[in-house]
Amino acid sequence: MGVCLGVLGASCLLGGLLLLGWRLLAPEDAVILPPNFSGTPPPTPTPGILGTPLPPPPLPSLPASLALLPISEPLSPSPTHWAHSQTLPATPSPRPTSVTPTVTPVAPPGAQSPTPTLTATITAPHTVTPTVTVALPTAPPTPIAVPIGVPPVRIRIPDIGVDHPVVLGDDWETLKRGVGHRVGSANPGQRGNMVMSAHNDIYGEIFRNLPDVQLGDVIEVYTASQMFRYVVTQQRIIQPTEVSVMYPTSTPVLTLISCYPYGIDSHRIVVIAELQP
Repeated sequence: MGVCLGVLGASCLLGGLLLLGWRLLAPEDAVILPPNFSGTPPPTPTPGILGTPLPPPPLPSLPASLALLPISEPLSPSPTHWAHSQTLPATPSPRPTSVTPTVTPVAPPGAQSPTPTLTATITAPHTVTPTVTVALPTAPPTPIAVPIGVPPVRIRIPDIGVDHPVVLGDDWETLKRGVGHRVGSANPGQRGNMVMSAHNDIYGEIFRNLPDVQLGDVIEVYTASQMFRYVVTQQRIIQPTEVSVMYPTSTPVLTLISCYPYGIDSHRIVVIAELQP
């Protein structure tokens, strides 16, 4: 078996060597050409150093035919159509504000049924005029004039025989000249507390008999042009440190203050009267 395989391999090797020698010694005889072939095939053009352009392909001998189709029939792409069609550049048009499509049936010549044609109605943009509202400043309301009042110039208490001038202030020196009207307190007839004071045992002893005033007694207060009448409603004995009797009030009242008792002056006597209409 091994001898047979060795002989077969040597035969194949020998045949290959013979074919190789034939190809080298007689190359023309070694090329197998198809039957009925004569001549040498034309050489294939090859580009040179700068390149040789290839010849253009042959054009058709007859012009291509164009087919006109009705609007209703859709176009189908074909080699002839794509070869002879060209695309025109689109002309830019301004962008409309709104487009309202309208379909109008138009029948082409020779057609039996009308074919819809799409037309567009372009609406021009509207002109908008802005409206500006300016808020004008509002004038502040005119304040209502409130009468300040006229200061008192005289006080009269008929039941205890008091009839003296009234001066502005209630300090020690001012009370030497009469009944003092406390600065900042109400004026005659005004809403609030009108406070007056006077000595009881020095500088005229104006309010010496103030403890004798009874409830219901009348006190008259005069301005330069008018008289106001007050009626006594309270009488109190307080400490010198109790100053709440001089606080403002919501109603028109008169408060009279003096030292108490006579010659000792350890307390204060207070008489309160209300304004009569």
